[in-house]
Amino acid sequence: MADTAPAPDSLVALRVGSSEQALEVPPSALGLLRDALGELAEGHEVELLGQEREVGTVFAARLLGVSRPYFVKLLEEEHAMAFHKVGRDRRVALSDVLAYRHRLTARRSAAMRELVRHSEDIGLYNGEQ
Repeated sequence: MADTAPAPDSLVALRVGSSEQALEVPPSALGLLRDALGELAEGHEVELLGQEREVGTVFAARLLGVSRPYFVKLLEEEHAMAFHKVGRDRRVALSDVLAYRHRLTARRSAAMRELVRHSEDIGLYNGEQ
């Protein structure tokens, strides 16, 4: 059977119902579009942001799943990422917040693998259960 996936540089035309209008999007955007539409269908809010955008501490804290005061502590005391102030508000690059979240997730995954390995070594965990 022939591969029918579109070429990476081609566009995919999307139509809604019997509409005459078509929206052309790159194939790489289809997964993002599918996920966004799924979230909207479940009644959730969706916001698309460019990674070069700066965000405030409330938004950044929500992305990391921490409180705003804890996030401010990460900035002020632990220097977890660069920030600057606009008036009294702290602003951080969204790309820095996402990179920090990626590092945090990687550290958590490594710690969990180590915990499982240690539990297996002392006989408390059997991966086959």
